[in-house]
Amino acid sequence: GQIGQSHRGVAELARRGILRAIITSNFDHYIEKALEEKGLEVQVISTDEDLKNSEPLIHCKAVRIYKPHGDLGRGALRNTPKDLRRLSPEMEKELIRILSEHGTIVLGYSGRDEGIQKVFMERDYTRYPLFWVNPSPPTGSVKEILDKKSYTYIPCEGASQFIDSYLRVLQNLEQLAPTVGSGPTYVDLEYAFVSSNKPIGPLYSDFLSGVVRDLE
Repeated sequence: GQIGQSHRGVAELARRGILRAIITSNFDHYIEKALEEKGLEVQVISTDEDLKNSEPLIHCKAVRIYKPHGDLGRGALRNTPKDLRRLSPEMEKELIRILSEHGTIVLGYSGRDEGIQKVFMERDYTRYPLFWVNPSPPTGSVKEILDKKSYTYIPCEGASQFIDSYLRVLQNLEQLAPTVGSGPTYVDLEYAFVSSNKPIGPLYSDFLSGVVRDLE
């Protein structure tokens, strides 16, 4: 196997700051390698020990990859029906929190794993959207879960095709409305407000100055 176009597409979204974290059911290291190709720092979380020794996601400077089913070469892998029935309580809690506190793109995933279904079931759908991107809509148990929630299904031919289309849309939007140069972004403000270590006033002032410059 080797790094594919979809891995590089995901890495490009991360490079642009669109993705802060990636959750994958795969054991391999292709996404990590694609991120490193882009010059990005990577942090892999695959065990309860990793969770215990890692900072909250909002303070993480690297691109974080969650591997709830394990990481090749690092301990036991979850690959039997019994293993996939339930994640560890710590990993389950973390993924529910991450999916509840961020907009989520589910890309090319069937949703058959019972452990992940529990995460979708417990996710808070009131604050951020969830997009299910796949050639076909969700089916089976995960469909029953999502039908009771709020989500958007986006059909696609494949993961790489969707990412390419998404990047073209972003490029067109950038041409229509250039973004603020090097000033702080809305995302920077959001993280500052939840962090007790960052002064809000100067950052907010810089953000408003950038908005004024853009409007002018």
